[in-house]
Amino acid sequence: MKTDIQKIFTKIRTELNNREDKLYEEIDKIFEKIFFNEELIKESEKLPNLIKLSLEKGKIQEDEWKNESKLIELINHCINIENTIIKIDSIYNKIQEYNSNKDTEVNFEPKNADIENNLINEIKKFGNIKVAKKNFIDDNEIIQIK
Repeated sequence: MKTDIQKIFTKIRTELNNREDKLYEEIDKIFEKIFFNEELIKESEKLPNLIKLSLEKGKIQEDEWKNESKLIELINHCINIENTIIKIDSIYNKIQEYNSNKDTEVNFEPKNADIENNLINEIKKFGNIKVAKKNFIDDNEIIQIK
């Protein structure tokens, strides 16, 4: 009987832990959409230097395009400038998304009072031990013995 009780309560604990993990994942997804994450802030802090560097490398003299040995280097600079523009655009889009979600309110339900009044009380009452008396000898057997 103790093993049966243990199995049931283990299943309940497992499902509670799974539900808790799932709620944490949902919170993380929601907060990624609502708030700036640290990675975005770090990326945006690097942008001014990246833009300055891109602009400096973008000042290409016309005669440099004619020099074949520098052509590969110049093409690489152009690709880097394009990647910088893509980063800027990506960060801008994320900021726009955050701005559109700034009035969002996130809450967890049920509230503590609801939990204490309903669920916790149900858990406290969960499970019963029933004792039923059983005769070792059936009434028919008693008659036969007499």
